[in-house]
Amino acid sequence: MTQGLFARLRRVGRAATARRFWQPALSALVVVLVLGIGGLQYNQWKRFEATVSLSRAGVEWDLFQLQAERYKMIAKLNEALLTRGDPAVMDEVLLRYEVIISRLEIMRAGSGPREEFRAPRNRPLFERMEAFAQAGDTYFHDRDRPPLYDEARLRDLRRALEDMAAPLQEVVLNINTLQNEEALARVQQLREQAVLSGASSLALAALVGALGLLALRQLRTTRQKNAELMAVQAQLQDALDRAEASNTALRESEQRLTGLIDTAKDAIISIDQSQRIIVFNSAAEAMFGRTTEDMLGETLDVLLPLSTRPGHAGFVARFGELSGAPRAMGTLSGLTALRANGEVFPIEASISAFDAAGRKAFLVIIRDITERERAFRALQASEASLREAQGKVQQLAYFDSLTQVPNRTHYVTEIVGILDRALEHRRLGAVILIDLDNFKAINDNWGHRSGDRLLIEFARRIVEHVPEGTFVARLGGDEFIAVLTGLSADVAAASADVRDTCRHLLQALQAPCVIDGREHACSASMGVALFGDAPLNADDLLSRADSAMYQAKADGRNDFRFFDQQLQAHLVSQAELEADLRQSITREELSLHLQAQVDARGVMVGVEALLRWNHPTRGSVSPAQFIAVAESSGYILRLGPWVLRKACDILASWSRDDATAALTMAVNVSARQFHHPDFVNQVVDALRQSGANPTRLKLELTESMLARDLGVIAQKMATLKALGVTFSLDDFGTGYSSLAYLQRLPLDQLKIDRGFVHGLPDGASESAIVRTVIALGRQLGFEVIAEGVETADQLAFLRQHGCERFQGYLFGRPMPLNELLAVCGHS
Repeated sequence: MTQGLFARLRRVGRAATARRFWQPALSALVVVLVLGIGGLQYNQWKRFEATVSLSRAGVEWDLFQLQAERYKMIAKLNEALLTRGDPAVMDEVLLRYEVIISRLEIMRAGSGPREEFRAPRNRPLFERMEAFAQAGDTYFHDRDRPPLYDEARLRDLRRALEDMAAPLQEVVLNINTLQNEEALARVQQLREQAVLSGASSLALAALVGALGLLALRQLRTTRQKNAELMAVQAQLQDALDRAEASNTALRESEQRLTGLIDTAKDAIISIDQSQRIIVFNSAAEAMFGRTTEDMLGETLDVLLPLSTRPGHAGFVARFGELSGAPRAMGTLSGLTALRANGEVFPIEASISAFDAAGRKAFLVIIRDITERERAFRALQASEASLREAQGKVQQLAYFDSLTQVPNRTHYVTEIVGILDRALEHRRLGAVILIDLDNFKAINDNWGHRSGDRLLIEFARRIVEHVPEGTFVARLGGDEFIAVLTGLSADVAAASADVRDTCRHLLQALQAPCVIDGREHACSASMGVALFGDAPLNADDLLSRADSAMYQAKADGRNDFRFFDQQLQAHLVSQAELEADLRQSITREELSLHLQAQVDARGVMVGVEALLRWNHPTRGSVSPAQFIAVAESSGYILRLGPWVLRKACDILASWSRDDATAALTMAVNVSARQFHHPDFVNQVVDALRQSGANPTRLKLELTESMLARDLGVIAQKMATLKALGVTFSLDDFGTGYSSLAYLQRLPLDQLKIDRGFVHGLPDGASESAIVRTVIALGRQLGFEVIAEGVETADQLAFLRQHGCERFQGYLFGRPMPLNELLAVCGHS
């Protein structure tokens, strides 16, 4: 405890010396001040008193030790005076003090025993005191000497001290209210009074102790004020540090914000409530061509075109009147801005409002969308081009390029939905298949340009003369189809409506059409099929309409027919017939019958090969039935080459017999067979494989096949003609006869149709036509043959007018080869 006390005293002394609170006159009192502090801490000195007891004897104190004890007694005396302590305690303190003074005098005089213990003189005062305190076995007392005082002196001392106690106490009690100089002056006055009055050294010591106490209290007050000041200063410094840190963070934040604003690609402009610009970043300078120095303090009007300035001010003012937290006003498009050079350009602006130092402000982020607008316009143009291209593709894919009506693909797509809706709503509908009569002859005779214009006109007439909402399409060639929907659920009523539509169409299509100054008359045949009363697919529906259309053609054309059950039965029969026909060659059910051709003398000069079919269950099937089926199904492309090979085989066998070697073989060639790309090769192969003489082969062509690709026909005929093959024009006068092809084609023979021969000799028109054909043949150098000669009168008329070749039942019916040879007397 004692060691800690002295350590504290040492620190207090050092602090007091360092702070220099007093003027130089008071610096000598620092030690007294320290002891005064010790006096106020009296309770902590008790252990030291117990250790250093004045009543113990043993060792003489040295001067330093006694001085320390002296100062200690002064401190205790001061405390007793200030607290008006017990007189007995005060007497004891006085006694001890006098003892200490006596000892000091003795030691200064150099008398008295000395202890071997010596504290180093060169050490500071408090360190020497601490060293003295650590020596626990060091005591002093001289029992052999008498007391150095008596009771009279003690009373004098006490009285002198009491005389000074009251004024001294007044100074001490009022020291907090007195100024330093005033307090020191009072203490100095008391000291002088004590000296003049001859007071003992004890009174002076008490006076000096009071002065030390005064210094101590003043020190405490100063230290307390300094501590408070330092606390305030620390708080102030802490606040300053925090403010500095906040300012540093703010400056860093501002620097980062400034950096972000300056590096932003978009223009960032901030305006205050008076619409003055307070921020104008680098991107804004580049965008508008204006500097920040020029723009600060300006309004946004200078950045806006004249036409938009009035509305801008009102808009910002209205928004500024709204209250609330910072908020975004949204992104505005379709705006324009003005550059310094007068250029107006499109922008997109994002505007938000915020509070700046308690005042409203606005942040505007502006993006130049010139390139975007340019790209958008380019994209729009590209999209327009794409839509146009898509429209063209759509037009090409689903519309006929010639007539601009829907094509077959479009029809197939639409008819499925139409059939489903009709069946769902129980409403009948109808398809009308329209085929132009003799269009191919007109197209090829007058050129494709005229044919195309005729198709365009017919398409226009069909669209105009069908009910509104009718779907009209061109299936291909000269075939059109009209789909009527929403008819009555009653079959009779629906059929009546369709009949009226067909009559209007026939009337419209029969009207003459003038193309390139020439008037063309044409007609159409129509087939009608109803739907909606039972499930039906698109293929079956079209097949029904097609069958009805061909029935109209068979009945004379320029008319319409409804598909019915009888026609359905006919279609089934035709389908079964076709299936059997396709097996006829494999089953060897086909054969050639030959009909003789004679000259004017009645001598056979050749034959015509006619195909016959003998079915195991059907029996002999008429060529009028199965040839048509073969043509429509395409099976004629197999029958034709088969007939050619069989005919050439017969010619080859006849060439080995002088009686038959000069006979010719006429073979009918269908249009589909002749137009096949491999037709010439088929003829050449049949001749080569059989070894027949090409000059004995005669190919019979019909007028209908000559109406198409006349140049290709002439080339094929010329190729075969070079081999020796001859050509006959069958059924002359029944088709679209033209002198043009008679002149261009390498024909050898004209064949008068049996229809004209049948009316001879009484029919005036038939007679005139026959005479004309015979005369034409003579003029062109063609051989003329008449078929269907059945009577002698017919033969006589023909001979009379110059016909030299004949064929008909008058000379023999078609018969197998062996029968023909037997009748003619050949083996």
